[in-house]
Formats: sequence, C-alpha cells, structure tokens
Amino acid sequence: MLKKYNNKKGISLIVLIITIAVILILSGAVILSVATNRPIESAEKARDAHNDATLEEQAKILSAQWEVDTITGDTTDERGEYVENGLKTLGFTQEEIDRLSIDETTGEVTWNE
Repeated sequence: MLKKYNNKKGISLIVLIITIAVILILSGAVILSVATNRPIESAEKARDAHNDATLEEQAKILSAQWEVDTITGDTTDERGEYVENGLKTLGFTQEEIDRLSIDETTGEVTWNE
C-alpha cells in the first residue's frame, strides 16, 4: 500500500516562475525610473544651488559685519576687500567669489552674469 504524504517541502515551479516575473517587473520599473529622473544630475544641480545660496548668504553676513567693524574701528579695509577676504577664510575659491558683486555703498550682493 502506498503512503500519502501531506508534508510538501520546497516551492512549486509555478511559485518560482511568479516570483521571478515579479522581480523582473519591479527591476524594470526601477531602471525606467532612474533613467527618466536622472537622480545624479538632480543631486548635482541641488548641490550647486545650495553652494550658491551659501556663498550669497555668507557675503551678506560679511558685508553687515564690515559695517559693524567700520563703526567700531576694527577695520580700515574697503567693503569688497573685507568680504572677499572673509569668503576666502571660509574656504570659497576665487572663482566662486568672482561670481559676486558687492556694492561698496549699500552693501548689496548681486550675481555677475
């Protein structure tokens, strides 16, 4: 007489095929998403925008600090020279600094085109 086993071990071929199909569909979706959105380029643009905003804000802060130092007599530098030296101290390159203009009278910071 044959014994009937109810304990099945392993997975069936159908379950394996369905699992592989789902993995292929998901990987295709991920590849299309990465190819379409270009995350590396987006990250680089965001980094550049952040760096530009940081440079501009630091220049404005240094321009305001120049006014305080001028009133207290702590500096005799011109505003532009003071801001440029301060930005160099903060680690900005001359190329980055040259992209900004600082009005000597008002202290307004603008971007050179």
